[in-house]
Amino acid sequence: MDMTGPILPDAFRNRVLQMHGDTGACWLDGLPELISNLSDTWALSVGIPFDLSYNYVAPARGPDGESLVLKIAVSGDRQIAREAAALMRISDSCSVRLVTFDSSHGAMLTERAIPGDSLSVLADRSDHAASEVIGKIFECIWNTSPDATDTSLSGVMEETFLPNLQLPESINLAQLELIEGAKVILRRLSLEADESTFLHGDLHHGNLLSAQRTPWLMIDPKAMVGERCFDVAGYVISPLRSSTETPNRRELMVNRSTVLAGQLGLDPSRILSWAFIRAVAAELWNIEDHGTQMGTGFQLAETLEEIIG
Repeated sequence: MDMTGPILPDAFRNRVLQMHGDTGACWLDGLPELISNLSDTWALSVGIPFDLSYNYVAPARGPDGESLVLKIAVSGDRQIAREAAALMRISDSCSVRLVTFDSSHGAMLTERAIPGDSLSVLADRSDHAASEVIGKIFECIWNTSPDATDTSLSGVMEETFLPNLQLPESINLAQLELIEGAKVILRRLSLEADESTFLHGDLHHGNLLSAQRTPWLMIDPKAMVGERCFDVAGYVISPLRSSTETPNRRELMVNRSTVLAGQLGLDPSRILSWAFIRAVAAELWNIEDHGTQMGTGFQLAETLEEIIG
């Protein structure tokens, strides 16, 4: 049964409105009609949405009963076009297949990974095994040729750590020092390496799903170009939270960086340095999007600062 008028969680609506203002409000108002039109055009039966973050994402059935995923971005969001372009280039031995993309409406249809359990299920049994699995996926992704549509990692970092960044009053001195420390390390890493590898940009446990035609398929590539250690660092700190929720997070981060450095021929110290930068950057991105810090990113950065010295 098609859901032409999906019930959207308040948290999702509020997030869209906070980030996109009037544009987001218009998009939300027109979303039911857009879903209905896309369902007719692509002969889809659209189901109840998944847990929504920044895009509308829902399971769907194609005209031949195939399992698909419908993803629609807020009007004007350019990331979904980069994602579609990346999915056309990344080997389908490690990635879901792009079925079709409607650039005028920011909507894409992809293969659905079945059963679709995240890498977290394996990590709960063996974090070491999960690290080895994701290492193979990184290798597959990095074989992709960069494209002019991909985002520059250096550009993202420059924008993230702008000197005139507006910080909330709740930021304390220790957190300011972490931000400054990340800037120093970023400058050093940038001077030491000039790598132009195609990167996923956000490959963590939730973006790697179990599948049938091949054991694991990745989703949601951010399509970036830069240093491989940046890509690995995102996994190293995911999905770790507070010290109470993840008391062994120090051990996990060290072990993950060691396993993947050995498997991929990388420098574990650079992975951990990028992990520190990414933990701080996660806080800055949250500040930019929502006006406040999460706190957990800064906590991870403090632990990583102790590790890297």
